[in-house]
Amino acid sequence: MDERRQILAPLIDDDEVKGALGRKLHNTYGANAYNHLVPILGQDLVRDIVRLFLDTGKKSGSLLNLYRKASQPSLNQALRNEFISITDKWYQKGNGIGDFPEEVAETMRKEMHDNHRSEFARSFDEAWDQITNGVNKMKADPVSEKLRTFRDKYHAHLEMSRLGEDPAPFAVDNLDLTYNDLFAFSDRYMPHVFEMNRIITGTISDIDEFKGLHQTFGNAMWRILAGLDFEK
Repeated sequence: MDERRQILAPLIDDDEVKGALGRKLHNTYGANAYNHLVPILGQDLVRDIVRLFLDTGKKSGSLLNLYRKASQPSLNQALRNEFISITDKWYQKGNGIGDFPEEVAETMRKEMHDNHRSEFARSFDEAWDQITNGVNKMKADPVSEKLRTFRDKYHAHLEMSRLGEDPAPFAVDNLDLTYNDLFAFSDRYMPHVFEMNRIITGTISDIDEFKGLHQTFGNAMWRILAGLDFEK
């Protein structure tokens, strides 16, 4: 989803890129395809946002569906226990602590282990509260309903195009949304996706680094194609 967002963003926000591409394609056959590019990329981005955040299908990997499953008390407790147990391998018996005798080292290991387990338990609980608040806000977010409308009408084909209408790329503004609304929506709720991933897998990722890499790739591609200088 973020890769698509960062590929689309320069065509929305970067006037230098848009101007250079427009001049290269002016009065060419390529301009016809280029005029369809932003709507097509926007349609793909909406679809991916719905898939990542909002899909309610019971087999989907969306934030909403993972939250629904992880809210089941016994599963939530199992996830919490698993997350806390990450620390166990750090304190296996026999790992020496300096020159302390084994009896003293064992006491120190137990105290440090208990402290780390408490810290991980607190981290899980804080993350779960953050995810819960984020999911509740996302459910009430008016943008969510507009995105679901897209999925039902234009992607899942629950509503067909009218006879006699020429096929054309779906325009995001038909949903009373701007492309920047899509970017802002993903920014609002992406941290909750990362937190859900963290408490399930124990994996920590840097959101800014994650997004920055995709942004670098997207900017580089369009600037190179537009004949503009690019510096990382």
